Amino acid sequence: MSQACCKIPSNEDVQAINESVKKNFAAEKPKVSPALNSFQGDIGEMIAAQVATEQLNLRPEFYDSPGKSEKGIDLIYRDGSGKLVLIEAKNTEKGARASPTTTKTYGREGSIEWIEYHAKLMCDPSSSRYSPDNAKLGEEILRVGAANVTFYIIHTNPSTLKTDTVKIR
Repeated sequence: MSQACCKIPSNEDVQAINESVKKNFAAEKPKVSPALNSFQGDIGEMIAAQVATEQLNLRPEFYDSPGKSEKGIDLIYRDGSGKLVLIEAKNTEKGARASPTTTKTYGREGSIEWIEYHAKLMCDPSSSRYSPDNAKLGEEILRVGAANVTFYIIHTNPSTLKTDTVKIR
């Protein structure tokens, strides 16, 4: 999901999404197809965007997020002091504390190694994650140090639509 237009979903948008998710997940647990999984990820990112702005008082940063088949930083914001805040949006039955995935080569989502790896991809013109705006953000992450960047997981349970937020760093 691209955050390029910085559109924050309205309460009506979120309500319509919630109704759709409740309808689709009200019966027994369906097998998740890749298309549904992608749709569910988009829903998680939209809800996370709303939580980030309304509950955490963060400002969206212009960022071209990874494509559907790619992994990476989901959302980038700034706090009131101008510091970068990275957000991983999850939409799973598991709680937020159980949500960070461990990658095969770059550690757990939100780890210093993981953040540095993705910041470098954002700066690399040969990477699909590169754009001039992403490069500026990646350079800032590398300059201040991944350990000094705030990282949240905003988790939505697709069955109950309850959200929880965990600050990893």
